[in-house]
Amino acid sequence: MIAINLYLAAYIALYLLSAGLALVVDKLNAVHLAKYGNRVPDTFKGIIDVQELAKISRYTLNNIRFTWVRTTTVKIIFLLVILFGIPPRLSGSLAQINFIVAGLIFFAVLFAVMILSNVSAADVKRVNSYEEYVNSLEPGYKPVPKVVFDQAIKEGQLNIYDWAAWWDERIYQDFTKIFGIKIVRDNFANYDEMMAKYRLNPNLEYDVVLPDFRAFLQLKDLGLVSPLNHDWLPNVATYIRPSFRDIPIDPGYKHMLLYGMGFAGYIVNTNYVDGNNPLIGSWKYLFEAPKDLPKNGKLILRDNMYSVIGAALQYLGYSQNSDDEKELMAAKEVLLKLKPFIMAFDGWPQRPVLEQQTWVTGPHSVGDYINALDKVPGLRIVLPEEGTDIRSSCLTLPKGGPHKAAAHLWINYLFRTDRAVLHSLSAGQMSPNKDVHALLPEKVFRALA
Repeated sequence: MIAINLYLAAYIALYLLSAGLALVVDKLNAVHLAKYGNRVPDTFKGIIDVQELAKISRYTLNNIRFTWVRTTTVKIIFLLVILFGIPPRLSGSLAQINFIVAGLIFFAVLFAVMILSNVSAADVKRVNSYEEYVNSLEPGYKPVPKVVFDQAIKEGQLNIYDWAAWWDERIYQDFTKIFGIKIVRDNFANYDEMMAKYRLNPNLEYDVVLPDFRAFLQLKDLGLVSPLNHDWLPNVATYIRPSFRDIPIDPGYKHMLLYGMGFAGYIVNTNYVDGNNPLIGSWKYLFEAPKDLPKNGKLILRDNMYSVIGAALQYLGYSQNSDDEKELMAAKEVLLKLKPFIMAFDGWPQRPVLEQQTWVTGPHSVGDYINALDKVPGLRIVLPEEGTDIRSSCLTLPKGGPHKAAAHLWINYLFRTDRAVLHSLSAGQMSPNKDVHALLPEKVFRALA
């Protein structure tokens, strides 16, 4: 035995006391969460940051275990120091060190131990068996059948064809971390590009694609859509909103699941245009106000003829779906008057909006710009009073996809509430999950609803 520096001993005692108090607080938090079914009380919804809200239960419960492991490890290390002493070559100098050096030694060792313990405390862990998968799920989440899990793991890959830079990357990354399934993604710039690719090669090996209603119907008419196996999608049956169950184009979601829905409108940068213009709030602003913009720039229209012509028809008081030749010719004249002011046609003009290169853009899904409101003060999102069209994203399994089990495992994973929250925030779309909207911040909910 050797004498332990008193300052070092004091540090050890204070740390163990604080660690013990931290464990008590974590335990009380866990008890409190359990009281509410491991969900945050309704009183706090919309107040706590939604991304933290989605993870708070899992994080708190896991953190108790990791904190206990870390604290126990530190206790053992310093207990060994006290019982068996420090190596002789350090004992002489240790007895002479001062308060500051003792503290530095203590916290250096503590920091190293915490790093090592945190390496094993990752928030997302790989499941190595069906039993681990089932046990890893939070209360309320449903596992796919064992045959699906085993087949998906054997397939080992999932090929997805969707928009670029659209969803929160954690959705993809966590799926791979949990299941070890490699995700291979390919992206399209618009739905016409997607359909052109399928017409050239109907046997493309994509397991999951995300068409809108129109593109889905085109794929279905070409015989390129596989049916969904509802027995393999227990989370869908548990969490899908009733209004999403029977979409007219696919009642009973036999061939597709509507995973996101939004509304078309336009975006105005009031740093450069008059925010008090009485036309704002109507399609009239998009088609009449641009005469106040500089020519050859500052106006971006969506690169989708259905959306642009449809908006012009609504501006004129006609149905967006009109096929009357006179009405279509009138819409053509309205659009030709905009030609001198058009900067570009773009399906997702995030960069020019954020960099304030465009002052007016539309008709686009207004949800795409919810996150831009905080980044560009003065940006305003407008849903026209005359009405608008619905923007949709449909989870669909093409016939050419070779990984059917992995595709169903993916869809079941997407219908977890925490994943659906991340999707709504990143894609700016209404969620099919019935529990999500109550968890969204007020400004996001209002923009989506």
